[in-house]
Amino acid sequence: RGERCAACQLANMGRVRSWLWVSVSVGAVVGRCVGEPEPSAMDIFFGKASAPPPAPPPLSGEVTTLDWNGIDPVTDKRYADGYSSVIEFSGFSAAALCAKVDRKAPIDGHTWCPANATYGIWGGKAGGKFPSPEVASCWIDSIRGFYAGKVANAPGTEVWVSSSCTDKSTPPDPKDLTWNGAYDWRYSGKRPQESEHGKLWPVIAAHIEAKVEKADGKKVVIYAHSGGTITAYAFLMSQTPAWRKANVLAFMPVVPVFGGTLISLQSILTGWDSYGLDKCIGRQAALRLPSLLWMWPRLGKAGDKWLWDDKEVIVNASGVLYTAKDLDKMLEDMGLHDTAALYGIEKADLLDTFHPPNVDTYALYGYGVSTLTGMEIDGKLTPAEFGSGGVGGAPCPTVKSKVVHSPTDAGDGIGPLRSTSRASQWADAHKAAGVVNWNMGYQGMRHCEFCTPQSKADHDCLLALLGGKALPTGCNLFKR
Repeated sequence: RGERCAACQLANMGRVRSWLWVSVSVGAVVGRCVGEPEPSAMDIFFGKASAPPPAPPPLSGEVTTLDWNGIDPVTDKRYADGYSSVIEFSGFSAAALCAKVDRKAPIDGHTWCPANATYGIWGGKAGGKFPSPEVASCWIDSIRGFYAGKVANAPGTEVWVSSSCTDKSTPPDPKDLTWNGAYDWRYSGKRPQESEHGKLWPVIAAHIEAKVEKADGKKVVIYAHSGGTITAYAFLMSQTPAWRKANVLAFMPVVPVFGGTLISLQSILTGWDSYGLDKCIGRQAALRLPSLLWMWPRLGKAGDKWLWDDKEVIVNASGVLYTAKDLDKMLEDMGLHDTAALYGIEKADLLDTFHPPNVDTYALYGYGVSTLTGMEIDGKLTPAEFGSGGVGGAPCPTVKSKVVHSPTDAGDGIGPLRSTSRASQWADAHKAAGVVNWNMGYQGMRHCEFCTPQSKADHDCLLALLGGKALPTGCNLFKR
């Protein structure tokens, strides 16, 4: 039923060379196309009907692209002067966060937070420990980034990036335009101007301009990791093409999530337990974090090999099927009306069109690692089971669920292949613009930079190349 299964042949220096399709009876599970006609097995056996053809793969056979576009960066000396600085965008949840809380009333019936208190709410050397259940609601309302229909902190709450939080800690002066390299990962690329966080893009731009000016015109390398790749991309696209050309030598996204992840969706469905966080408390926070909704699978048109179309099932809740087109309805079915409103803000974004940055791009991604590509829920998505409920209500569903891993979309264990390798979408545009689009996949590389010897070697060779230095012995960036 719903024949949709494939095996792929992965070989030759981490390059996806070809796809070999086989049709296997796998049952009506995630991956079956909604509304697809389904002849009976007996009709097929007796020749009265043909077996449906296998569905097209989510990606083309040749994923890895090394598009130098006629450019030899060594002989044309485009990197001879090197770079002035590497501007790094760290991954999702990498930065430690402080909160100053002075609320005049509880929020959503939650526990009262200490008056006029400053403490770490995420990571850092001081504070930032995950909460016990009795104080969890105070923490949830401190870390949330969505309140009363707006992307903003809760009332009476100030949040800022800092690795050390004490009672004497204070938020940075908003007039200070220096940037320490960290950013508030709770927010997405929209970063509305009504919040202090929305002013981050001009701060980063001013920081980069100062670096370039101080180095007599030497440009910077924008280096990004994991969730930082889409944040860095959002920043780049917030600047004009002329600004990018004048200030950016190259863009280097590593283990990108350019098309979304299913893990971010799982955190809303069944809980978020990263970094030792209690998954039920984590789920309550996830319902109110814009960046998690920003990283949900994105809807594309039929035949778009980089996104999800409106036929591919992502969640199967006991026969109720949800595609990328239905995710807002899925939230409403769960009774998560506030989260649905937040998703409505985040789902229409520059990651849908994914216009090329038109700067030399060197991307490194992993593939061939079992990666979450769908979920099956044993039961319907009802408010009684999946509603937000507050910490004392129904914060964590108790129904059984299982994850689905598609061999045709095996990425790096976090991002599906169509998402991790999406920089290849820029190949034609970068060729027309005369810039590099080097997008290399490494078989078996998990969601980290140096998980394979070849990726570590290429990573070091690229930084040497961009820095105008002699390439280390054994560099093989130009031919594979």
